[in-house]
Amino acid sequence: MRDAVSVQLSTLENQNSFLQNSIAELESIIENINNGPIDSEQGQSLENYQSQLNSLKEQQQILQDNINILQGNLQGLPKNSDELLYSYNLLKQGENKLADASAQIANGWEKYYDGRAQLNHAKEQIKEAEIKLEEAKEEIEENRTKLKDAWVELEDGRLELQEASLELKDGLLEAEDARKELDEGWVEYNDGLIELADAEKTLKDEIAKAEIKIKDGEIDLANGQKDYIKGIVEIKDNEIKYLDAKKEAEIKLADAAVELSDAEKEIINLQTPEWYVLDRNSNVSYASFSANAGKVSDVAKVFPVFFFLIAALVTLTTMTRMVEEERTQIGTLKALGYRKSTIISKYIIYSGLASTLGCVAGILIGFRLLPSVIWNAYRSMYHLPSLTNQMLWRYALPEAFIIILLTVAVTYNVCSSSLKEKPATLMLAKAPKAGKRILLERIDFIWSRMKFSYKSTARNIMRYKKHLIMTVVGIGGCTALMLTGFGLLDSIGSIANTQFIELLKYDLNVGLEDVEKYDAILNEFLNDKNKVEDYAKIYTENGYVSNKNEKISTTIKVAEHSNDLTKVINLRDRSSKNEIEFNDSSIIMTEKLAEIMGLKVGDIFTLENSDNKTAEFILTNTTENYVGCYIYINKNDYTEFYKNDIEYNTLLVNTTEEKSQEEYISELLTSDSVMNVEPVTQIKKSFDSLLSNIEYIVVVIILASGTLAVIVLYNLTNININERRKELSTLKVLGYHNEEVASYVFRETTILSMIGTIVGLPLGAWLHTFVIQTVEAVNLMMGRSISFKSYVYSVIITLIFAMLVNLIMYRKLRKIEMVESMKAID
Repeated sequence: MRDAVSVQLSTLENQNSFLQNSIAELESIIENINNGPIDSEQGQSLENYQSQLNSLKEQQQILQDNINILQGNLQGLPKNSDELLYSYNLLKQGENKLADASAQIANGWEKYYDGRAQLNHAKEQIKEAEIKLEEAKEEIEENRTKLKDAWVELEDGRLELQEASLELKDGLLEAEDARKELDEGWVEYNDGLIELADAEKTLKDEIAKAEIKIKDGEIDLANGQKDYIKGIVEIKDNEIKYLDAKKEAEIKLADAAVELSDAEKEIINLQTPEWYVLDRNSNVSYASFSANAGKVSDVAKVFPVFFFLIAALVTLTTMTRMVEEERTQIGTLKALGYRKSTIISKYIIYSGLASTLGCVAGILIGFRLLPSVIWNAYRSMYHLPSLTNQMLWRYALPEAFIIILLTVAVTYNVCSSSLKEKPATLMLAKAPKAGKRILLERIDFIWSRMKFSYKSTARNIMRYKKHLIMTVVGIGGCTALMLTGFGLLDSIGSIANTQFIELLKYDLNVGLEDVEKYDAILNEFLNDKNKVEDYAKIYTENGYVSNKNEKISTTIKVAEHSNDLTKVINLRDRSSKNEIEFNDSSIIMTEKLAEIMGLKVGDIFTLENSDNKTAEFILTNTTENYVGCYIYINKNDYTEFYKNDIEYNTLLVNTTEEKSQEEYISELLTSDSVMNVEPVTQIKKSFDSLLSNIEYIVVVIILASGTLAVIVLYNLTNININERRKELSTLKVLGYHNEEVASYVFRETTILSMIGTIVGLPLGAWLHTFVIQTVEAVNLMMGRSISFKSYVYSVIITLIFAMLVNLIMYRKLRKIEMVESMKAID
């Protein structure tokens, strides 16, 4: 008996050792998969390996328990027949469990080898896809080169055609002129014949007259001789006058030579003049338009990423609904022997064609409608020609390819997950998901006070987690886009009022022609308290700020008196709104300039003035500023490092009445001491106009985000209703009215929409900050805060779109018949 038990124990220990080796090998395979990139098929294989590992560990535990039992039996063998019979029964049970464990091990190894084959097949597919991707890249690059060469040949042909057209026109003009000259020659020839006949007649008359004139000429000759004698006498008198005039001219020439010599010395002493070559970027309007175009370009780089995600989300919801509605058809095809690839190809072709048509429509709208809207918006600010739209395929084709690839990938994923089920299961309606206890149920003082309908809503929300995630993501993206649009209005709208009303107190920027002495008109204007409230004399010049490897152009301002600067410019901290004192040791820089240069209070930076002289300064503070780059330097430090004589070439004037500024400008321009006058209100109007143009873009963003919300909610609500038709029809059988059933379903949608809205608000704030920092330039800083009403508008509009979808889906709920409850799943 003891020998039989020992043999049985040895067999179990060998099987236990075999199981341990299998478990170690599976753990090694799982670790290798986790260390590398994981695609969808490898992820599925990983799940299979993990489940096999757990099963083997359970079998090993059972086997170990049997070994422990046999070891105990071996130590105390039975002393009588009853104990022997009892031990024999235990041994039989162990053998049965061992047989079950061996069957499970064999089944586990079969699954293991199948999973390994799937993993190797997936790796081969990845390698083939990488080879095809490289070939596609080479073909795209070759086609791009051919396209460039074709454009060059087309341009050369167009130039040759223009030159030939001009030569043809010149030849036609020359032929026309020659024909006119020939006609005129014939006319002259005929006229000449007539004139010749007349001339012969006239000749005879003239000869007779000439004989008479000869006789008269002899008489005139005699008289001329008398005049000749008188002329000789006059010549002698004029010679005397000429000599006197010559002496006077020589004296004047000598004086002129002295003046010329002095002028040549002055020319030699003249310094070489400085040349200023101004290109079109020096034009204010061109530079402003170029900056605005750059901002639109920067924003356009951000939003496509979000719309790619939107396309993937919409495709996921749409194809999920389509596959769920055609479960029976998919199960039938699979039962008839159709391959998975054949079944999936139907839906891939459908989604691919739909996305292709959508891309074509989007490209047409994107290149025709949206550019025209933005262009016409800027035409209200600038004198621009009509927009000539062109199809830019280098932008259209890659984006269309990404969209189509996303939709096909999402479709493949949805179909693959459904095809994993057996044909018999697919041919039946999908069973509702089982309910589970949720966290809220553990909070008794809340759960016990909730109504039954609200408890059901809470359970359903957590039961359909996929719907929860997709709704929250879709509504969150909608809210984020809306909040970004309204935030752009707030950020740009705050520039005009904050910069030109709160920060810049002066109304007129007066450039001076004569910096040393003001004429009577300017003095009278500045001293008139009814017109001028305050003014400051400022020296303004352009310079460059340098710090490490950064060098940025800026405007240097030096006030004649330090306390005069704060009378016309409000220097303050943006965050705390506290005023900054400007004294005889202050070096203050605008906030955006300091941020780009990486400077903080107390840092040293290098400043180069307009005379190319450089000096180092210590930054004492930064001031809030949105338009332009300025450095405010006290007079003492500027004269110490650069030059002693400062010519204050600018007056910053704060007038008493804004409505009279045009009269003030007209009056100042009559002064000889004034070079130019620039009103601050004119700059403010240009920014107000920019704000009105941004509203068009905001409307486009709101419509796009609203469309996203409607599509996502419609698809998800439709899927939710189709999956729960029997449940809803049962509620109708139990006496629920249509309004109560709608409330039961739409309450979930409303709660999820509210959660998505809450999630979208911080996402929108982050996106707004990202867009603002992207479009900001060195000389333009935008507002960083979003007003409370923008948050309210974003929430309200999003919920309105959600309510609209509920109204649309209410008709579908009313069409559900009570007989649906009798179609139970077998």
